[in-house]
Amino acid sequence: MAKYVNTICIDETFNKIATATTETVCSQEPSTFSDIATYKLAATSLSSSDFSISAISGGRKVTIAAKNNINIDTSGTATYIVLDDGTNILVKTTCNSQSLTAGNTASIPAWDYTIDDPT
Repeated sequence: MAKYVNTICIDETFNKIATATTETVCSQEPSTFSDIATYKLAATSLSSSDFSISAISGGRKVTIAAKNNINIDTSGTATYIVLDDGTNILVKTTCNSQSLTAGNTASIPAWDYTIDDPT
């Protein structure tokens, strides 16, 4: 029996991700929403225009737009990028470990979150 998921279901997941209002660079993996403030090195606002949903071979993806010249609030080593909606962590991912210095700026390149078709 073949497995099937309608792309509507996958896109609804991505539509929820696209409700994120903040992208935060963290020094450690936050387990809870309140942990984001504890580990925050830098953050930038997001809007629905920062998200693009598209088909890929074998699935779907949402691309989160690049953000440049983000003010670094706290010095530390960046290890995680977190998207939240003001109440919940929606997505978190590791990033290239990089030392950040308060008072400088940082950039986050565009990145994708993918969901593969079932097999």
